[in-house]
Amino acid sequence: MRKGAHLAPFFLDFLMGWAPMGRIRTLLILFSITLVLTTFIWDRFFVGTEGAFRKFGFQTGETVPNFTFESLDGKKHSLEEFRGKIVILNFWATFCEPCIKEIPSLLELLEKMNGNLEIIAVSGDSNIEDIRAFIRVFPGLNGKNVHIVWEKDQGILKKYQILRLPETFVLDTHLKFKKKVSGEVNWSSPEAVNFFEKILRGT
Repeated sequence: MRKGAHLAPFFLDFLMGWAPMGRIRTLLILFSITLVLTTFIWDRFFVGTEGAFRKFGFQTGETVPNFTFESLDGKKHSLEEFRGKIVILNFWATFCEPCIKEIPSLLELLEKMNGNLEIIAVSGDSNIEDIRAFIRVFPGLNGKNVHIVWEKDQGILKKYQILRLPETFVLDTHLKFKKKVSGEVNWSSPEAVNFFEKILRGT
């Protein structure tokens, strides 16, 4: 039995036995029950045997585990092969409006980084043909430093526990976690470019 689980019945019995009591004492008991249940849920779903929170709650400077993937052009890659370059691991979809809005600035950033940046764009689409049609609108996504990934089982999205789109992980040249960005960003702003140039310099 997980820690905290065996305490819930105790507090429930305690509350039922002391129902006719003052408001403050009742609130304290309800707070205790909430605390116990919160502890149980946290233990069960975030730091349990699956280790989900430990596995994906990256700390700055932590090396991200290697993984393999097949890009839309049929080429097989591993994250490890991009060591020496900055990597943007971007989770997106053709039906995601904020994702679409940030694509031009991503491509502009890619151009400004002069080959020192790789973009791995993992799609959350259910239909691969939607992606192919979308790329015709943004031909820059066919660039040699852009790797469009689509998996029928969405394995990478599940592995990284992506709950919203777009969501982006920035890795430094040693494939160490640098930053996580949720939502739309102007990737080609002076501040953003300066951020990536500092990573490239190792500062």
